[in-house]
Amino acid sequence: MNGGDKEWFYDMHPCGDVLDKISQIRKDVTLTDFFNSKYQKLREAWVLATFTRLCWGPECKMQLHKDFPDGQVKLGGAMSDYEITEALEKDRKRNEEYRKLQEMEFENYFRLMEKDTMVKRAIETESDQQYIPTLLASLVKKAEKKYSEKIHLLVYCNIGTYGSHKQFITDHQHVFTPYLEFFKTINFLYSDDGYGCVMIKPKLVETRHAKF
Repeated sequence: MNGGDKEWFYDMHPCGDVLDKISQIRKDVTLTDFFNSKYQKLREAWVLATFTRLCWGPECKMQLHKDFPDGQVKLGGAMSDYEITEALEKDRKRNEEYRKLQEMEFENYFRLMEKDTMVKRAIETESDQQYIPTLLASLVKKAEKKYSEKIHLLVYCNIGTYGSHKQFITDHQHVFTPYLEFFKTINFLYSDDGYGCVMIKPKLVETRHAKF
């Protein structure tokens, strides 16, 4: 990704345009390269844009930041700050898993859970309880930064649960709600037959799901 492309994401754009821009860049990037640190901001852009479109539609505007916070979403005339992180299974090496899938379309990659080794691991696991520490680690990592003011946290769940992510997260919401001490909301984005999100707020849990 050249400097001009990266700078583009630091301006405010409709999230639908951001997803289109990422798809264009992705045509020239292999899956192996995509998971190098060089493309971290591109991955963050995809997560925030997918979340924003899922919750508020393709015209809702967003942008990344070079420093804190990772990104912002414009809702009406107000700006909401988001820190973005990923919950990744322990010892998982994505480059090795996807080296043979370099020609796969970018959008299809994020649905690999249904086709690749993650499903096998989930089926062989007696309980999804093992994924709670993985999700908690993504919260702790951000909470330890002790931000001067509360912001929204967006977590991309790159884990393979046996059942639905929505059910798993909502069933264990009591484990995550204590971290609202540090964040305005905690938002778990995942891929299950489309895209879904569980938004944990004080005294309220909301869910979203859509295919696009």
